[in-house]
Amino acid sequence: EKSFMRAMELHRQAHSALGEGYDVRRLGELQMRQDELAKAEKSLACAVRLDREAHDRIGEANVLQTLVELQIRRDKLDDAVKLLVQVIELHRQAHSVLGEANGLQTLGDLQTERGQLNEAERSFLHSLECYKQFHSSLGQGNGHESLGKLFLRQLRFDEAREHLQNALR
Repeated sequence: EKSFMRAMELHRQAHSALGEGYDVRRLGELQMRQDELAKAEKSLACAVRLDREAHDRIGEANVLQTLVELQIRRDKLDDAVKLLVQVIELHRQAHSVLGEANGLQTLGDLQTERGQLNEAERSFLHSLECYKQFHSSLGQGNGHESLGKLFLRQLRFDEAREHLQNALR
């Protein structure tokens, strides 16, 4: 923790909001690992502010993604979903197709967990299209697997079989 604090101070002296934001984000992640969730939330909120000041949409999206994980750990799924919508939009604005796809995949997982199966299907289908656009075989496999599991849950066996077979390719 002391190393992060020193790095933040050096970046602050150099007037590097990007560097300071990165350091504060890493500090927040460390605090999360140590189950200091209130401290982590404050650090991550500071990192979001610094990334906004630096106009770093990808950095801001990454910090918000970490806040999503924090909210999931606290079992605050509504808050996690709201943050994910912001993450997806920031990636869209930055033309980060892979970031958008990953955000949509996580959103679909949360929607599935919350029983919002139609919304989850739309999120998974949209993420699959993004993964195809990015030419991510792994992402496409994960997308097909998620859709297959979702369709199994809905007793849509033919669609489930198709997606699960596609996941294996």
